[in-house]
Amino acid sequence: MAVEKHYVPQIRSGAINGEKRGKTPRVKGLSTKSLKIFVLILAFFSVAATTIFPHWLGTESMAALTISVLSEIISWGALPLAAWLIVQGFEKTRSRFRYTVLLAGLSLVTQIPYSLATTGHVLDFSSVNFACAGFITVCVLNVLARLDSARAVYKLTTAWYAVLTVLTWVIGAVWMLMMRVGVRQKIAPLGVVFLGFAAIFYYLKNKENTMMLSAAVLGALCMIAPGITVVALHFRNDELGYDKNNSVVKYMFYLAYPLILIVCVALAFV
Repeated sequence: MAVEKHYVPQIRSGAINGEKRGKTPRVKGLSTKSLKIFVLILAFFSVAATTIFPHWLGTESMAALTISVLSEIISWGALPLAAWLIVQGFEKTRSRFRYTVLLAGLSLVTQIPYSLATTGHVLDFSSVNFACAGFITVCVLNVLARLDSARAVYKLTTAWYAVLTVLTWVIGAVWMLMMRVGVRQKIAPLGVVFLGFAAIFYYLKNKENTMMLSAAVLGALCMIAPGITVVALHFRNDELGYDKNNSVVKYMFYLAYPLILIVCVALAFV
């Protein structure tokens, strides 16, 4: 007697509430390469707001000032995307030490063109470049990783672990403020905002909807633009987008930021 077979549909993890990603990667969406290009485009608006636009359009008319201010605000949309890339880079890098040293070197190399683009001085620490924000963030993540290891070895209680974790983030925020990392228009401490996005992506990485909602709320409090770009981050496909063994492409993304600064400063004097 033939046995009738019934088809039982399979439900992938996260298909119902979308809270956790399934093991099957997304095929459609923005790759890591696309997100990096998006960040660089937004970074251009930030640099242009203090170099190209004031030089070409002037600073006396209301229209020129409006364009510069809007360009600056639009550029803030890069914050959640860059913070996400930094956290992902820290978690996926083969050597966290080399990754940290790379960001430290990038922040040093970038400061002179950043100073020229921001204040017109060769070396001005009234505002420190955003590469330094990535460096401080990675330093915080390194300490947290060591703290996780020490928790098991030294049998830290939950209370002590929580205190040390919060203290690490606070010290990171204090360093952002003291070094004036990402301070724009002399008042906006975007380095601290960057660190806030990194904390959200670090702790909520396995809860997609909660992570995106939290990042969107933080972004909405920062002149809307970062909240909008969080939507683009949600539609990512978790693919690299280029050959991971291609060192030329990999390092060109790091060098692109100081190159944008140098080109915009040069154009401002044309």
